[in-house]
Amino acid sequence: MGLDPKTRDLFSTITREVLAFLLPLRCAGCDAFLSPQSTRRLCSVCLAGLRRIEGPICPVCGIPVHADSTDFALCQRCFNAPPSFGKARSLFSYGRSTDTGPDILGSVIRRHKYGPNRL
Repeated sequence: MGLDPKTRDLFSTITREVLAFLLPLRCAGCDAFLSPQSTRRLCSVCLAGLRRIEGPICPVCGIPVHADSTDFALCQRCFNAPPSFGKARSLFSYGRSTDTGPDILGSVIRRHKYGPNRL
C-alpha cells in the first residue's frame, strides 16, 4: 500500500532539506557552497572561468588549429599519425593557460575521477 501524493511530497521535501543541511552542495570546481536550489554543479565564478574552444578546429580531434587554416585542415598530430577514432569534440579547453585563473575543468575532472577531496 503506497503513500498518498501529499504525504510522499512532504517526505521528499523533508528528506531533501535534511540532506541539504547535513551535506550541502559544493561547487565541483572550487568547493564553494552552492544554494540548495541550485541545479548546476558549478558556481557562477567557475562557470564563467571555463574557456570555450573556438574555431577553427581540427575536424578529427577537435583541437584548435591556426587561424589561417581552412575548416578542413588537420592538426599536425592528426596529419602525421591519423588516430584510430573518427571524430572527437570538447566544449571547453582543458588545462591552465598563463593569462587565466585556475584550471576549473581540470579540477572538475579530478574531483569526478578521484573524489571530492582532490582539487
